[in-house]
Amino acid sequence: AQQHNSQLPVGLTALLVEDSSALRMAFRHDLEALGLKVTEAHDGVDALERLMSAQPQFDLVFLDIELPLLSGVQVLSKLRAQGREFPPTIAITSHVFQSNRQSILSYGAKAILSKPVNAQRDILDAIAIALGIAQPSQPQSVAAQEDAATPHPANALERSLHKLIGHLPPSKGKMIL
Repeated sequence: AQQHNSQLPVGLTALLVEDSSALRMAFRHDLEALGLKVTEAHDGVDALERLMSAQPQFDLVFLDIELPLLSGVQVLSKLRAQGREFPPTIAITSHVFQSNRQSILSYGAKAILSKPVNAQRDILDAIAIALGIAQPSQPQSVAAQEDAATPHPANALERSLHKLIGHLPPSKGKMIL
């Protein structure tokens, strides 16, 4: 954990969107222990309002996918539909099936953490991926294990193509591949 923690920029701000107050409190504790300044949102509408306002700007968003009022995917979809740039987003979900992962990533999430999040290592790896700092050294979460089992392109051109396709709706991505 120290390897990635030393690579993280100092003073990162994060929006934590989680409807469970117990999970939000535990996750906030982990993020603050890693040096992040955390602002909380309790549902999708609250998250969308905070992301649409000019202040404060966030460096990262930790977004639960199963939220009341607006789901995490709906939040990302509304931001994209309005042409809004949004911070690197780390989706948090207990549904880590490959089809769900591809759908979540196609809406703009950069990384996915599986619930329950049990290790700061997983959080650090997700932050490093979302910020483009580094790839995880040891996949530990179910989501990371699925990533490790998925073949990754060998060269930079292929990686770039796969990254671009990941931003498309699944049907368009399949057509292009």
